[in-house]
Amino acid sequence: MAAITRTPRSRWIEEGLRALAAGGPDAVRVEALARALGVTKGGFYGHFADRNALLGEMLDAWERMSTEEARRGGR
Repeated sequence: MAAITRTPRSRWIEEGLRALAAGGPDAVRVEALARALGVTKGGFYGHFADRNALLGEMLDAWERMSTEEARRGGR
């Protein structure tokens, strides 16, 4: 039997950030993200309760990245 692989939580967040940058908040949609990742949207709900939970995680990730960049002196 083949092992079941899940799309990591981080990939959903990364793809959400890409969608946000490209199309604004309305572009961050579960179906569109799943399509971009080449997976079904069912896997999304294994990581997040809903779209708002993803948006919160995206904000946290963006804050961490921005803080780290500032610590490095903007490099």
